[in-house]
Amino acid sequence: MLIELLRLNTTPKATVGALYVDGAFECFTVEDTWHANKVPAETRIHPRLYDIKVRPEGGRFNPIYSKRYEFHAGMLQLQDVPEFTFVYIHTGNNAGHTEGCILVNKQIDRDSGTSSRGAYMSLYPKVIGAALDGELKIRISDYA
Repeated sequence: MLIELLRLNTTPKATVGALYVDGAFECFTVEDTWHANKVPAETRIHPRLYDIKVRPEGGRFNPIYSKRYEFHAGMLQLQDVPEFTFVYIHTGNNAGHTEGCILVNKQIDRDSGTSSRGAYMSLYPKVIGAALDGELKIRISDYA
C-alpha cells in the first residue's frame, strides 16, 4: 500500500500538503518548514520514499492514543529518516505540534489545519493492516 504526500505550500512557519492513499485523496497535512540545515523541532524531513512500520511500545503518544482511539495498535513510524528519529504520522494542527512528524488534518489554511482527530480516525484504519504486514510505504514529494 502506498501513501503519497504532496507538499503544496511552504511558509516561514510550516509546510502544508495533500495526502493520498493508493491514489485517492485522504486528507491534508501540516509539517515543519524547510531549513537547509536541520533546526531541531523546526525542520521537515527530506522528500523520498520511506517504509512505515508500527511502533506499539513506548513514547509519549502510545498511551494517549491507546486511550483515545479503540482501534490504536501502535504509532505509524517512518523508517530510516536521515537526521531524525521517531518520525510519526499523528494528530496536530500546527507546526508547534510536531518535531519533524506529519500531522493529518481535514482542512488547512496557509500554515495550519483543523479537524486533525477526524482525519486520523479516517486514515489510520485504512492503513494499519498494511503497516502491520510490513507493506506500507510513503512517498513524499516537494512542490513547495
